[in-house]
Amino acid sequence: MTVFLSVLKITGIVLAAILLLLILIILLLLFWPFGIRLRAGKKESLKVDVLLHYFFHALRIRAVYEDGLKITARVFGIKVYEKPGKKGKEKPEDESDDELNEKFEDEPHEKPEDEPSDLSVPEDIKESFPENDVSQEERSGKKASLGNRKKKRSLKARIRDLIKKCEKAADKLEDTLTDIPFTVDEFEDKAEKKFEEAFNTIEYYDRILNSKGADESLKKLKKRLKGALKPLRPKRTDIYFYLSSDDPEKVAKVWEAAGMLLPLLDEIKARADIDAGQGDDDIKGELFMRFSFPLFPIVWNALLIITDKKLKKFIKLLKREET
Repeated sequence: MTVFLSVLKITGIVLAAILLLLILIILLLLFWPFGIRLRAGKKESLKVDVLLHYFFHALRIRAVYEDGLKITARVFGIKVYEKPGKKGKEKPEDESDDELNEKFEDEPHEKPEDEPSDLSVPEDIKESFPENDVSQEERSGKKASLGNRKKKRSLKARIRDLIKKCEKAADKLEDTLTDIPFTVDEFEDKAEKKFEEAFNTIEYYDRILNSKGADESLKKLKKRLKGALKPLRPKRTDIYFYLSSDDPEKVAKVWEAAGMLLPLLDEIKARADIDAGQGDDDIKGELFMRFSFPLFPIVWNALLIITDKKLKKFIKLLKREET
């Protein structure tokens, strides 16, 4: 009996330890912040470097894009996953170019024994086939007449091909002109359907947004989404952009965009250095962003949205899943 009780006691202690460990892991995942560091820049080529780390860098996932995507994952410094980037094709190491050249140079360039060294016609064969007594002028005259016949024939063939092409083009033009009324009718039908669908969509959302309780649902949804997205705001943002161009209009547009972006950058607490000048065409830019957020606010607001029946129904109506 005492042995049985001791076994139960040990089992209970082990289960309690496992349960406490699971609770600790869940609490860590919910309240310990995840860190994300993003670096992107373009000088000669585009390079993007994203690092996700967690719990004193016990978990590190890094993705680098530069002429190919490379992903590496480490747990407590031990590499557990790696996706190498693209590599150039390498030549086979079995035989180098020099070895192949040496092989071809070492091979003797001799003629085969069966191939005759002299390709001249024997005298007896020449005597059996005497040359024709036709003069050189007659031969050139015959060749000229044959060439003129070929030219005349090719010209007639070209004329026939041109006539056939003209007939085909005329048939296609006739078919196109004949199909114009049907094409116009088809376009009108499609346009009418598109306009009808657009008006029905506008009418549907107008009816939903003006219905009873829509304002309250929208305010609640906005509050929950704001609470879920607020932790995802970057803790630090650095922006550097430089453009040089011979075109003064491009330089002026950059300065105009910088003036429009400055108030927005002040709101998101970003440090920016935007510059443009005249010179050789060149674009350089760098972006650095750092995030640090726990999962609890995101999970908590998502649960509140899912468990709220009115809000859930309102979202389904917006997605047109319910009518």
